[in-house]
Amino acid sequence: RERIVHRDVKAQNVMREDGGRIVLMDFGIGRDTSRVDHPESVSGTPLYMAPELLSGGSASVQSDIYAIGVLLFHLVTGAYPVDGKSLSDLTRRHVREDYFLLRDVRPGLPGAFSRVVERALSSRPEDRFQTVGEMEQALDRALTSARSRDWDGPPPQPRPRRWLWGGALGLLLVLAAALAGWNVWFGTDAARDPETVPIAVVNFDNFTGDMELDWLRQGIPDQLIYSLSRSAYLQVRNMDRVLENLGEQGDGLTQKAHLRELAERANAAYMVGGSVFMEEGRLTIISQITDLASGRVLDSPKVAGAAGGDQLLDVVAELSRDVRRALEIESEESPEVKEGVARLKTSSKDAYKAYVQCLQRLHGRSYQEALAHCRDAVAEDPDFLHAWDLLANVYDNLGERDLALEALDNAAPLLARVPRVDQLTVLQRQAQLRENWDGYQAHLRELQLLQPAEPTWPFRLGWSYATHVRDYDLAIREYRQALDKGAEPRAHLYLCYAYLSAADYPSAEEACRRFVQERPGEAAAHDGLGFVHMLRGNYPAAR
Repeated sequence: RERIVHRDVKAQNVMREDGGRIVLMDFGIGRDTSRVDHPESVSGTPLYMAPELLSGGSASVQSDIYAIGVLLFHLVTGAYPVDGKSLSDLTRRHVREDYFLLRDVRPGLPGAFSRVVERALSSRPEDRFQTVGEMEQALDRALTSARSRDWDGPPPQPRPRRWLWGGALGLLLVLAAALAGWNVWFGTDAARDPETVPIAVVNFDNFTGDMELDWLRQGIPDQLIYSLSRSAYLQVRNMDRVLENLGEQGDGLTQKAHLRELAERANAAYMVGGSVFMEEGRLTIISQITDLASGRVLDSPKVAGAAGGDQLLDVVAELSRDVRRALEIESEESPEVKEGVARLKTSSKDAYKAYVQCLQRLHGRSYQEALAHCRDAVAEDPDFLHAWDLLANVYDNLGERDLALEALDNAAPLLARVPRVDQLTVLQRQAQLRENWDGYQAHLRELQLLQPAEPTWPFRLGWSYATHVRDYDLAIREYRQALDKGAEPRAHLYLCYAYLSAADYPSAEEACRRFVQERPGEAAAHDGLGFVHMLRGNYPAAR
């Protein structure tokens, strides 16, 4: 996701923290993929290097995936798929395709797992997984099927590392012994309402490094359960409370495997878990919503608040909305989804789901992920006007003006199907991209008349006046209207710069100071106020 290739994935560069988190370390020879586009000198650990690297090719996502395949092969065998006494010996063996297959070295492993590893170790990069996310999902499916089906081949002979598998089997026996208590807590034999979606909420890992925040591990799920339970379409189950009553607490990854096994046997359809950490001084929560039947990750909402958990309730409320929407989209019976599909005039629930995910990623400034979801939306329903409009927005944020206009051209024939407000939203974006500022402002003024309480339209109009007309008095008037109607705090920064352009320094300082108060953890707020202080000659305050 960060467009970095590690180039030296190996066992020595992977560490396990006491809490169970697995960390990839030592990015010393890592490279930005946008710069790795030409042959390089051989770097890395030969036993983990893909054949194209040994031949002088460039590092890529696929060469890192090959190294992950070697790592997994090594973890379950103690050996390497291609072995040699020297670099030239290794290269010759790769050329001759003289390698070991995992299914031959460890025939007792789950067949699906062996196939994932062997695909990662394919000689040709194009035959491997194309993304690490794709490989992760394949592994998840393989491990899920291993719990529910017979393993391929005979059980493996005892090996020095056999205790790793024995521990997992021992855990399953403990789970089997706990079966008698499950019906008391879950009522798994009772028929559930077919219109509800059964979900399991588990503890969130605390990666903040602050033990005083360890209460969030249970505090977040408790708040999340309270919020999600208010939905008439979700049936919420707290798996950690069940574990406490059964007296079976695991730790780290073992606990997660334990929770998942419990969730599946309790007939939950989805599992919600995640982690909490500090990012730029702000409490940040990432949740993962997993479809237990397929092992597919439905969504990974990310929300952020303030340091120390001061805004926990607000953060969890936002997280709950994202989780609830992701789950209710999966339910055909959800009136919220039906209403959304009808309002956006799409014929496809899957297209609506992709549209919502695109919108969420766009708000989080994850433009590449947003792009993938928007493309899925228009592929599912080519007559989905709002998805074409959102796709144009994503392309615009990526600086792809021609592609944005092309997306709007696809939306143009569909305008007659939607209300005037939706038509104007598309037309004003089209005018902006074509730099037709008179048309842009005319569309925004009409939108203001149709939706007088919406802050977006005066804000955009203010931006247009400030940027293209250079009428700062009009810009200030529109920005102030937007803020009065509840615009995002960043509008204070735009107002600040409009005042600066109008040479009204006291008002500029007041607007920038207000933004600092609203968003003390945002660098742009302090930068804007510092700039105002500098222009006013107050250099100590500027510093």
